[in-house]
Amino acid sequence: LLEPSRINAINYSNDYTLWSNTQFTINSNSVTSPQGITNGTKIVPSTSNTEKSLDIGGFVRTSGQYISHSVYAKASGYNFLYISNSASRLYAVYDLQQGLVIYSNSNGTDFNNHSASIELFGNGWYRCKLIGQAQSSVGSYFRISCGANAVNSSTAGLFEGDGTSGIEVYGSQVELNASYETSYIPTNGAIATRLAESANVTGLSGVFGSSSSTAFLEIDIPPSGSLSTTGVWPLTAATDISNFISVCQFDSGSTTPRIALYIGGAAIIDQYLSTPLSAGTHKVCLAYEDGRQKLFIDGFEELSLTASFNYVEFTKLSINDTAWALGNNGGPYSNKQTAVFPTALTDSECIALTS
Repeated sequence: LLEPSRINAINYSNDYTLWSNTQFTINSNSVTSPQGITNGTKIVPSTSNTEKSLDIGGFVRTSGQYISHSVYAKASGYNFLYISNSASRLYAVYDLQQGLVIYSNSNGTDFNNHSASIELFGNGWYRCKLIGQAQSSVGSYFRISCGANAVNSSTAGLFEGDGTSGIEVYGSQVELNASYETSYIPTNGAIATRLAESANVTGLSGVFGSSSSTAFLEIDIPPSGSLSTTGVWPLTAATDISNFISVCQFDSGSTTPRIALYIGGAAIIDQYLSTPLSAGTHKVCLAYEDGRQKLFIDGFEELSLTASFNYVEFTKLSINDTAWALGNNGGPYSNKQTAVFPTALTDSECIALTS
């Protein structure tokens, strides 16, 4: 798993006693979390007939940018989790017994393009995720609540708790300018940043074919306005400085892919596509051999060449680099999946792989 640089924008990701508390009893460090230690929290709604919520703010949403919210949760008497950004602006309801998203919504004024998902992590724990695109720039807060019933709302509404039932929670996270969630980044008093991750391996043998190869990657392009100030090479293979292939290199601040294949210092391919890639996830596949080089993106052929060259088996592989020879971390561009095939796949195989 290689992830882009991300920030958890809330400063207390797992200490719910420091969130704004409306009608909850908070039992910190009382249950075993997904981490496998007793640092999970059980929250229990009060017995009064009121709305109940836990809120934490301190971050600002920016118009046009996506925000990803996530929290680990487990049923503990009550089955339903409610999470939202700023009450009814963006919200979702989750069934922690069946592992389902019951409702998700946005008001269309502060947020749109909403989505919600739930992922099982074992032992009854789920990671519940909520994503939406902000339509205004203003301070926000992350809200958590729970209830005995599912209601299409940002909270369970007015209800009386029984004094013992609730849910267990762990590891809340808000990622700004993020169209999908990444792994948990703990915070304790201040926001925290995970640096972009890259990988480099040398001495490869037999990974790339003896006469042809195919390189595949699934890449995430960040939303407009969050582009890296440095270029990035999502997938590069090489033997040395004069023999290398780069699939979807991006120049500084650009989403237009450059495809490059150099053999013996000569450019077999060195070409920019005519159209930039839009924000979001794309699948790219380059099949190459002597006399045939084809690039496919999202199920469509984007480039077809017939250059002749003496094939070289690459022995180095780099992922998410600003410079393949140096191995520096890249910007917010993210390589989500990489595969190398020791043969040039057919057109139909490349279409199926990238669709």
